[in-house]
Amino acid sequence: MPSAETSSEPAIPWRLRTDLHIQGTEADASAAWTIKDPLRLTYFYAEAEEMAFLKLLNGRASLNRILNQLREQFPESEFSSDNLRHFLVSAVNGGLLRACVPGHSQRLNEMRKRHMSQALLRRMMSLLTYRFRGIDPTHILNILNRSFGWIFHIRCIMAGLLFCVIALMMVLARRSQLESELPEIGSLFTATNLPILLLSVLFVRILHEIGHGLTCRHYGGECHELGVLVVGFLPLLYCDVSDSWLQQDRRKRILVSAAGIGTELLLAAVFAMLWTISRQGFLHTFSLNVMIVSSLNTILVNGNPLLKYDGYYVLSDWLGIPNLAGESKAAAMAVFDRVVLGLPGTLLRRRSSGFQCAMATYGAVSIGYRVLMITTLLWFMYGTLKSWHLEALISVLLISVAAGLVLAAIRGIRERAVAVRVEPERRLRAVTGLSVFVCLMIMALFVPFPYSVEAPFTLTPGVSLPIYALEDGTIEPQVAAGAKVRAGDVVAVFKNDALDSAVAEAQGNFMEAKARASALSTQRSVNSEAARALPAAEKALWSREARLTKLTQKEQNLTVVSPIPGRIFPARNKPRPGAHSQEAMGWFGQPLDQKIRSVWMTRQTLLCWIGTDKDLRALCLLPEEDIELIADGAAVTLVFTSLPAESIAGRVSQRKTIPEESVDRELIVNGMVSVMPETTRPRETLFGVAVSLELESTAVFPPLYSTGYAKIRCAPVSLAARAWRFVCHTFTFQ
Repeated sequence: MPSAETSSEPAIPWRLRTDLHIQGTEADASAAWTIKDPLRLTYFYAEAEEMAFLKLLNGRASLNRILNQLREQFPESEFSSDNLRHFLVSAVNGGLLRACVPGHSQRLNEMRKRHMSQALLRRMMSLLTYRFRGIDPTHILNILNRSFGWIFHIRCIMAGLLFCVIALMMVLARRSQLESELPEIGSLFTATNLPILLLSVLFVRILHEIGHGLTCRHYGGECHELGVLVVGFLPLLYCDVSDSWLQQDRRKRILVSAAGIGTELLLAAVFAMLWTISRQGFLHTFSLNVMIVSSLNTILVNGNPLLKYDGYYVLSDWLGIPNLAGESKAAAMAVFDRVVLGLPGTLLRRRSSGFQCAMATYGAVSIGYRVLMITTLLWFMYGTLKSWHLEALISVLLISVAAGLVLAAIRGIRERAVAVRVEPERRLRAVTGLSVFVCLMIMALFVPFPYSVEAPFTLTPGVSLPIYALEDGTIEPQVAAGAKVRAGDVVAVFKNDALDSAVAEAQGNFMEAKARASALSTQRSVNSEAARALPAAEKALWSREARLTKLTQKEQNLTVVSPIPGRIFPARNKPRPGAHSQEAMGWFGQPLDQKIRSVWMTRQTLLCWIGTDKDLRALCLLPEEDIELIADGAAVTLVFTSLPAESIAGRVSQRKTIPEESVDRELIVNGMVSVMPETTRPRETLFGVAVSLELESTAVFPPLYSTGYAKIRCAPVSLAARAWRFVCHTFTFQ
């Protein structure tokens, strides 16, 4: 064993590996270093103090000796034995050091076996994401670089930015059209249109990753892995461009990180142009999808610096902080340790108070945003699987995520418990601070917060009076939908030639019977035969009179009048039969439409509704787990898909206790409710909630049977209660 430079202290039996590729991240500075392990193709960042510590490890120096040398070399930085020990353990676990004593290979083998034994457990705790290594795209990237390397010229980049600005201006010029078509995106999650959405996502992701790889290869980096990353149940491509970390020019590293964002923005611009010039059809819908997917993915995921994706690495390089996530998280935890536990926060490098505050804020916000994104992803997956009655599968992911969070919490608690035990005088302070923190967390979990549920709805006639056709006949509408009528006004007139003939025949028969009965009544005093025939003649007269009265009433029913004053609301539109429909060809459209004048309609056909705007109701459909939260009189905000910028207030007037057997076809066509194939029966149990409208005289009112989404205010619910409801409706406790 090598002897220590100071006989009183043991030497550190580790030294830096000589086969590592080490270079500064900047051409003219060595404030940070990049370390590449050529055996495992892994990369590490090290600051100047950390790199100096690694270089001082020669197998003979003691910890105190190295500590003194670091203090002399970096007088403005704070060092401690505990910090150096923690960093030494991290370097050993990262494989950057080799042992200077016998038996190192045996220890490496034991570490490998332990790592392999824990691999399954780690995999089970991270089921939300999984990576499948794919192909080596070097040959493909070389071809693309020779063919399209010119796009990295500054003039091409500026032209691309100008093109994106022009495309944005064109989309803004058609803002109303965009707002009217955006609600139709929800219909792409149906079984019919889902392939279009998946195709657009796959298309964007392929070009996104090729953009990363091509940029990395153009600037001299290597890319040997193009695989698939599964997030939840959604497969996404990824391209390993870690070799760009060895690039000394910060500008080029930023371009590699931002290549995916630039590619998506350019795709959004190209397909925005196609969307503006194309007509309704597959290309128009696909272009809108690519434009929205590219834009939202850039804003919420790739371009967001709070997640460890492209935007994060751009910000990290721009600020010159290689390990931005780790350092910001450490700063946030240092604030927690100092405020809650009373532990002194120590850092390897001295930082200003403003910098520490900014880093702690960024770390806390990034942690919260990641939790929010994971929760949103799980909730989206739960809603998607629930429509197919596969919501039990989400429990596997929930257990995986929960296990990872619990183990991380246990590890953090254990580390802080050790720190508190080392200094007994801090125990009372730590217990007090932790008690206050737990009380605040309990209050945050159990204090009720405002809560609301969202549900699709259809605008219905509500309590308006229905007007039906009382007899068969060809219709002659006398009023149009939206017109105001008074009691007794004619709504429609029907013509029935057969009925007219029957009435004329009945009148003739009645007059004939009446004349015969009158003649027999006159002759009965002088003619015994007339007296005997008179009863039969009177009976025939009564029968023919009754028939004439009945037919006359039917004839009067051909004229449909309004029994009350009000406004005409149209009946639901009758669709045109399909080309291969078995239904006989008849009328289609709305009964009072002048376009279908003189068509034959049968009795009991709904012609219209008569009422006022206050009679209208919005019928919302809520799942079984949400109906229990709705109270009578609850406030509701209605937003129609045809008027996304306007909202109408309302109140819950009725909650149905019997599940809905069918769904309005308007909701089905717009993809707002999932139904069983070839039926109108909903896939899940839905209950109807009627909402009365609170209309203003100046309110813009959509047509009857319009659809939209309603936001129903519920009683305040605490976070703990919401979580418990979710668990109860996800798992079965029996």
